[in-house]
Amino acid sequence: MLKHPQWASKPAPKHLQAHQWLARACQQVPKIHHTIDHFGATRIDSYVDRLTAAESRRYQPYTDLTKSIHRRTKAVLGPAPCDPPSRDPAIMPYVLTANHHGIDYLAQSVQGSLIFALGQHTRNSAPVDIPILACGNIPLNNFTYPRGLLVYQHAAACDTAGPLKIPLFPDRLKRHMVSTVPGFTSAMLTRLQKRITQLQNTHWISRRMAETLLTVCEEDYGAPQVLALENYSQQAMAVNRRLWQRLFADRAAPNLLYVEIEKIVADLLVNDLNTADSLAAILMFDPAVCLKLLSTLDGVQGCWQRRVLAQRNCRLQSGAVAGNTHGSGTCFFWGIDRKGRRVPLYLTPSNQGTSHLFGVGDHGQTMTIDFTPTALVEQLHAGHLVPSLFTCYLVTGLARGVGCLGGYYQAQYLPRMQKGVVAALETVPQYHRVARLVAQVPTDLYLSGMQAVMFTTQQGGLLPAGPLEIIAAGGLTSSDLQKIRALTVGDAHIASLAETIPDLSAGQLIDKSWYARQASDCMTLLADKIVIK
Repeated sequence: MLKHPQWASKPAPKHLQAHQWLARACQQVPKIHHTIDHFGATRIDSYVDRLTAAESRRYQPYTDLTKSIHRRTKAVLGPAPCDPPSRDPAIMPYVLTANHHGIDYLAQSVQGSLIFALGQHTRNSAPVDIPILACGNIPLNNFTYPRGLLVYQHAAACDTAGPLKIPLFPDRLKRHMVSTVPGFTSAMLTRLQKRITQLQNTHWISRRMAETLLTVCEEDYGAPQVLALENYSQQAMAVNRRLWQRLFADRAAPNLLYVEIEKIVADLLVNDLNTADSLAAILMFDPAVCLKLLSTLDGVQGCWQRRVLAQRNCRLQSGAVAGNTHGSGTCFFWGIDRKGRRVPLYLTPSNQGTSHLFGVGDHGQTMTIDFTPTALVEQLHAGHLVPSLFTCYLVTGLARGVGCLGGYYQAQYLPRMQKGVVAALETVPQYHRVARLVAQVPTDLYLSGMQAVMFTTQQGGLLPAGPLEIIAAGGLTSSDLQKIRALTVGDAHIASLAETIPDLSAGQLIDKSWYARQASDCMTLLADKIVIK
């Protein structure tokens, strides 16, 4: 159980439940417990500074990763305000990996980006890039809702389970992956604008919020250069940059580089898969190492469950209807079917001849791919494969020593991935040096579950503010930014409970009055500390 919150400036009234809910989160997630216990009284900017102060030796250089990020963002957004910085190779680079790709309205992830950006910006007097590598192999109806917009400040904000969802993409595309879905069109925007007007007319949203939404639709979504982009993944990069700039009252925003991590990793794999001594090639193509890896990471979150995968393939091949594949994972890559949906893949390793990736789509379509560098690169180029979560962290963090700042789940499973990779490498004496280098990469870097900006509900409570609420209130001023930097890690966790607890409990512990009680507690505990919009 969490100790009495000594980081709190004053004891909380006994009738408040916020600290009890935080204690529940700490019980469920050891990383949250450790962070609160050790850094609860620490300022947010000092906490970020601690996270990004570590250095480690790396097995592969990271310059190709930096070049890929800048190349892809430049292709969509145009030249950056400054050229890619010349970084000292001894200084460890950091990226934020807590976010899901898509146009980002989730308060927890947007405010996490803000906290990361302010911490990085404080340490650097020169213009600094804020690299955010977001996961794109999620469906449009994921809980972050890349399918449309999230409005937190609405008529029933304290009576419903979170923000109001306003769809942009049609229902038929809701299971498509962000990585593969086509871009939104002007016709879709017209329908979205009608929905917004209806919400205002029925008093679900205020006139000020409706005006903000319509402005964003017209000026950001509807910008000709945005509509002309090839797909939604690129459109999300562009609109996220535009919304990010609107968050700052004076528009003096750090340079946000928001890009899909799978696209970056696919770029890097073109070389890695064809370089025998790269970490990816060793783990995938050395039979002894690969077999050990498949066994060691079987069942680890973000990896694979080979028994479940094999059973799924057998069931679908026999003509059965696809069941719930949650938790099955995939071996190194996801297959992509004709409708842009994920297909879990099972790797059949072989000591003789060629191994294969094999999977069956929900409608019985089979995929068989030679597990060779040439075949994998071809399928990545063709859009038939997407790197898995494990492969993304393997190529960016473990191979190149990049510090991946993630959420509370990542801080649990990424160290387990690291241990599995090290164990697999140690089975072959010639890779012991590689194992030592991989083991040095920090993998428990946690930067999520914290928020610093809230809005006042009609009942007088406080709830987390999404980007639309911040923009509608005129953006963040310089004094707001100073207040965010000074907020403690403990108070920032309290501010985020309205999203953390439903995430951890899958909504099971939340009744209709829970949000109202939580909002009231936050007003009592945080009114003089938090930024209120």
